[in-house]
Amino acid sequence: MATFREAIYAALLTDAQSAAAGSLGVLLGYNAATKPRCVYYINGPEKPALPILTYSMITQNEAFPRTIVWGFTAWGNNFEAILKRVFDLMHKRHAITATDYSVKSMKFDGGSPDLWDENLKCYYRQDRYRSLAVRTPYPGNTGAVA
Repeated sequence: MATFREAIYAALLTDAQSAAAGSLGVLLGYNAATKPRCVYYINGPEKPALPILTYSMITQNEAFPRTIVWGFTAWGNNFEAILKRVFDLMHKRHAITATDYSVKSMKFDGGSPDLWDENLKCYYRQDRYRSLAVRTPYPGNTGAVA
């Protein structure tokens, strides 16, 4: 079983390696030989082969249930199509299986304006997703759920 972060990566990676029409694999230009990585946690490479998708945990609180906000940033001139596919994969996702959280829901929460990266010479945008989760006990924990 995977952590919440790893479960998100697994869902993105599976779609990023697909050749089905409209998949992240097609939108990101996945190729096992020439472009085997299209999805990155936090930061992509210094000189990426665009387009790419990055994701990260933006914030979380200690409330019960815990709110965790994730950011998904699409880099490249087709960023809108990429983020539409992320929406299809992540919005209203329920019961994500993870070792560190019992995830109850994940929903689209908004997005940044369309932006331009001067170094990469491409457009990009970040969309945010809010998830509700309960921290699960872990080894060394007293058994209380935080």
